[in-house]
Amino acid sequence: MKETKRLGDKGENYTISYLRSIGYEIVEVNYWCRYGEIDIVALDRNDGRSKLVFVEVKARKTIFFGMPEESIARDKRVHMMKTIMHYLDNHNLIGSDIRVDVVGIQLNSFDEVEDLRHYRDVELF
Repeated sequence: MKETKRLGDKGENYTISYLRSIGYEIVEVNYWCRYGEIDIVALDRNDGRSKLVFVEVKARKTIFFGMPEESIARDKRVHMMKTIMHYLDNHNLIGSDIRVDVVGIQLNSFDEVEDLRHYRDVELF
């Protein structure tokens, strides 16, 4: 398995555990369509109403090239938006209350979480 894939899987697993610990319900993991992938689709009912949350996970072992969450390029954001629209359309959820969150994870040399940053309601553009 490629190191980037292994690192991504680790980051997603840590994020799923974290999101569950703060009350999110995981709906789907690694939703794929022709436009791209959404790492995690979850429901957040913490503020008294349900909100469908699309979560992008970025994990790194070094911050030499910047923080993990800073690596979401414009092309990736375009693909995320198209993928979200595809998901909403395919699940008859157009018009639903949605949000995009980003989770940045810094792992140490033992693949343990050194730092986890959760950004809620991130604007893609």
